[in-house]
Amino acid sequence: MTVAEAIERARRLLDEGRLDEALQALLETAESHPDPDLELEIALLYTERGIARPDDEAMKDFDEAETWAELPLTMAAKAGVLLRRGALAEAEALLGRALELDAEMPEGLLGKARLRLAQGRVDEAGELAAAVVQSSPRTGEAWLFLAEVLDRAGRKDDAARALEEGLRHDAGNGALLAALGCRSAEGPDPRAAARTLERAVAIDPANAGAWRALALARARAGDEVGMHRALDRALELHPEGTRGWLEEARRKEPLLGAYAG
Repeated sequence: MTVAEAIERARRLLDEGRLDEALQALLETAESHPDPDLELEIALLYTERGIARPDDEAMKDFDEAETWAELPLTMAAKAGVLLRRGALAEAEALLGRALELDAEMPEGLLGKARLRLAQGRVDEAGELAAAVVQSSPRTGEAWLFLAEVLDRAGRKDDAARALEEGLRHDAGNGALLAALGCRSAEGPDPRAAARTLERAVAIDPANAGAWRALALARARAGDEVGMHRALDRALELHPEGTRGWLEEARRKEPLLGAYAG
């Protein structure tokens, strides 16, 4: 198999959601056909796989990617893990290198925005996030982060509008739907909030926070059966967090007290 054929096959496998098989096909070809384009593809697949994994496994994939090629995306992804671990100086150095190679990369700019927020530089974080959503409006993660920054600045209404605008560009984004639904679960229209959250959990059924917010919205709408179903699922996904949430939420919504799960 030629390099071009291997890359084409790997892309077909990716389209089918078979990333590990795509990566293996490229690695096998690389054993007998060393090629810079092939090495870039391998580095990219290791990076993409790492982004979807827990941090410890992700770092192994990012380290492996770096043995094949130097990609700004790998640096930005690795910086994200370092940031979550509190290694701000290391994260900043990596993000600096990534943005030197690609100054407009959304992942790099968003990573820098997260870093600035972690450093307490809220205004800078907001400016960077706003730049990302302006240049790449279909980047749902950037809209989510912009809403987080606006919340941090006390601009609740603007944060809600950011989520709504994000959904206008990416209507099927489960994380945006969940964030907007969670925000509106205590609002004046719990039925509308529940509809939003139903869409969110249909896209991402493992989002325990969305199920908890759905339970609250259903309770506020007087739907005890729907409330029970949502809480059952939330407890199944995240027992400890849901029990803690329920203890507090019962003080706000009496119907939640009927849940004995």
